[in-house]
Amino acid sequence: MNSTKLKIAIFTILLFSINVFAKDTIESLNAKAEEENSPYRWVTLSKKELVGDVIPGSTMKLHKEEAILARVRSKEKSVQRSNNVTLKEIRALEPGGFWDQIFIEAWVFDNEGVEVVYTFWLNNPMDYLFKGPWTNP
Repeated sequence: MNSTKLKIAIFTILLFSINVFAKDTIESLNAKAEEENSPYRWVTLSKKELVGDVIPGSTMKLHKEEAILARVRSKEKSVQRSNNVTLKEIRALEPGGFWDQIFIEAWVFDNEGVEVVYTFWLNNPMDYLFKGPWTNP
């Protein structure tokens, strides 16, 4: 085998190994994200995206929205970010909890150019569990 063919063979094997490693790493990162109930999933080693479908509004009762916004603002302030948040969208995530019975919403906020996401696990329209924040740097 001449040196050019050898170089191509080595390069091909190396490239294949890198792709297998990257795929395994992405699968591992996504499994960890799912376990942590993150609303993000890795697409490549350097890029993650929000999952779920955008929905027109929350299934929670309307009067809860101000309480939720106050809680988000307070949490943002506690992690040394501005509490000047704007709701961009709400996404429906895959159900979770025991037997996958709990509806989960991801509320996506803009905090002065930073995408910040909080999830709400809805036991019923009046009761929820609050998780987050998650960001996509």
